Amino acid sequence: DANARTVYVHHLRYDTARRSLAVDSRLVIVSDEIPEDPEVAKVVASWEEKGFAGFREQGFEPTEQVAVTTVALDGREASVRTRSTGLTDLLARAFLAEAEGSELSVYNGGSIRIDDVLPPGPVTQYDVLRVLPFGGKVLTADIRGSLLARALDQGLANRGKGGFLQTANVSQGGGGWTVGGKPLDPDRTYRIAINDYLASGKEQGLDFLQPGPDFTVVKENRDQRMAVIDQLRREYPGSHP
Repeated sequence: DANARTVYVHHLRYDTARRSLAVDSRLVIVSDEIPEDPEVAKVVASWEEKGFAGFREQGFEPTEQVAVTTVALDGREASVRTRSTGLTDLLARAFLAEAEGSELSVYNGGSIRIDDVLPPGPVTQYDVLRVLPFGGKVLTADIRGSLLARALDQGLANRGKGGFLQTANVSQGGGGWTVGGKPLDPDRTYRIAINDYLASGKEQGLDFLQPGPDFTVVKENRDQRMAVIDQLRREYPGSHP
């Protein structure tokens, strides 16, 4: 599959007398039980170092440990596109902290690409880069309540897709949305933290979510990966060198 969790191993047998081909296929899970090929490992290490060099040029230090977590952080596609997890909530809090003065944060679950669970224990900058490989800025924006409600409704309708919205300080219940524990006011303007991709109108079904009379970008903040790294440090103080 695309994330190399499994591979198909095909065995072909050709009968020269009958001129017939038989194919036996089996699905094999890629795990530590499969011995590493030394020559392939050298090639992988070479490309990994090239990638790390590129990240360093962007201001990251991939090998730096930023936290030692006490809980598993679920970034599996089937999870982040259908519900909130410890990882999605961590990211939402990171964006909220990055966009100072914001009342809530919102981003598309499809921006999380790791499709794996980070187990309790050391987390490096490279782990964060694996979670959010596309990067992008955290934006501070003002949005009219009616447009915010429309976006939240569509995000819910996108369950199972990349456009499923993850949030902080937002909940649904009693027939409507609440922000900070209060019913969402369609006529009020809310200050939000949002990732730049979602604010571009490029997400499926959310093309209406882009700068206009009811949605104004106030400030462009740092790369979202930097925000997440700092959030990990805040939530797990003393667990990094």
